[in-house]
Amino acid sequence: MKGKPRGEITCPEFRHRHQTTQVKRDRPQQSSRASHQATPLYERLHPAQHPFPFPPASMTFGKLLDPSAWALSIKSKGKTSASNSGASSDSEAEQGRRRPLLSDIDGDNRVSPELTTRRSYGATENHAGRDDYFGMASRTESPETYRRNSLLAKVVEDEALDDEEDEEALLAEKGLFIGSYRQYVLLYTIVPLTTFLFWLFFALLPSLIWHTPSPTSPPQPRYFPTPLPELLTAISLWALSYLLSEPLYAFFSLLLPLTPAVLLSTAAHVLLRNLLRLAALPILLLRHYMDWPHPTYHDPVFRRVWWLALGWSLAEVAVGIAQGYAQLALYRDVLVPEERVQDLLESWRRPATPVPVNGRARGQSLDASPPAQFLHPNLGSSSHAGSTHDSSLPRTTDGDVEGRPCVTMSRLPSEAELRLEVDKDVDELVLLKTREELEELYGIPVIFIPVFISCLLRIASVVLSLGFTLLLSAAYLSAPISLSLSPHTLLAFIAPPVQRVAHIPLYDSNRAFYITFALVFLLHFFLSVLHTPVLLPRIGVHVVAYLGFLVGLGTVFAGLGLWDALS
Repeated sequence: MKGKPRGEITCPEFRHRHQTTQVKRDRPQQSSRASHQATPLYERLHPAQHPFPFPPASMTFGKLLDPSAWALSIKSKGKTSASNSGASSDSEAEQGRRRPLLSDIDGDNRVSPELTTRRSYGATENHAGRDDYFGMASRTESPETYRRNSLLAKVVEDEALDDEEDEEALLAEKGLFIGSYRQYVLLYTIVPLTTFLFWLFFALLPSLIWHTPSPTSPPQPRYFPTPLPELLTAISLWALSYLLSEPLYAFFSLLLPLTPAVLLSTAAHVLLRNLLRLAALPILLLRHYMDWPHPTYHDPVFRRVWWLALGWSLAEVAVGIAQGYAQLALYRDVLVPEERVQDLLESWRRPATPVPVNGRARGQSLDASPPAQFLHPNLGSSSHAGSTHDSSLPRTTDGDVEGRPCVTMSRLPSEAELRLEVDKDVDELVLLKTREELEELYGIPVIFIPVFISCLLRIASVVLSLGFTLLLSAAYLSAPISLSLSPHTLLAFIAPPVQRVAHIPLYDSNRAFYITFALVFLLHFFLSVLHTPVLLPRIGVHVVAYLGFLVGLGTVFAGLGLWDALS
């Protein structure tokens, strides 16, 4: 860069160096041929791909890099090189070899916004057509990308993990999964055991915390002791609501599209369940057996309401656990034990050998038999069609499959055998469709759901049933609607005669009851919508489990507060 020095140089030694440098700058430049010979070979071949494109030393020595000052220096160098027309090619080669680090500078001496954009941690930005250091194409890379693109060799653990992931991906393409059916069943047994322990804890909780007096003897003897009528009534009403769920969905699906049908059928089913939950209170005539004018834990009716909630939750949990075992049984034929994974992969890699006419010798090993995909090419075309691989194979005692028996061509199959094979293939397709529907509902295969999440779902059912029943019963028994039983109604005709209490309800109107019922309906509808295919695959089953448990705890404490059990 020509021009006057910025300051007067007083030191003789530095003055001599400055004069020598100035004389060298004023000398005419060498010919292009000499400069071309002095240029190294790799720079002559690729002048624009210098491995270290740093700025000149005068711009970086003793101070930080200033992009604007650098742009001015490049502009002044361009003007100086224009005066030396004989050495234009050398200056271009020199500028090509000394390509600046910040190459995106516009004509107004301003840095391009692309370089000044603030990036977040771990963000990546790919520049197509650019060559950064060592050929990497990412200016800002995440730690995971940097680890994978590093020049260091991978550790053994990473290679083993990649091999396992490749095996799982290859089996998933065929519709198979690694694991043993017996292990999954034994692991899922934790769910009913844990749920039963929690249910037993809630059953003993009133006797441990709230010491209520013994209930007064009614004027008419009761047919069963206290827990049985409440448990049987709650289980019967829940079973009725469960049986009506499918007809409700079928009715709305005939009239509306999928999403509105799911939402409206869910709302109707939630309304039906809460009405049936509330119907257990007048069926058992709890308001007429109350010893207190308002709901309180001192009243013996509190325990009966508690047992109603536990009976409702018992039916719901039992059906949920049974459904869990049924869903695991769908994967019985597509689970491959870990010790057989390598043999199965090797059998896929080997070319298919033609089956002899007379079949296989008795002493021939099972590994020589072709996989079921080669026997059923039409079923193996889809991504999940490989689930038929082990479905037609004989199973061992733990549900694992063994090698396929020999396919002999000595005689034609009979009509009964063909019908049996067709029925078996139809059953396999039905199982395949059911697995796909479950995977679409949950977002992942059912066997991949952790056991802890399954336990939390069942415990959340118990807590929600208890909380909703306490809220509805407290609001109902405090409203005048609970005493509106006419002697001419069917319920009064069936129920045994009881002595009417003269207790005045806590509230003069039914407004508090309607508000409580609406809030319970909205909470229940919100949680039920989360279990539908509209939202469950998007948010995940674990979020639904945590949210249901937290909402259940809130409703339990709110219900206990209405029954004065927290004081």
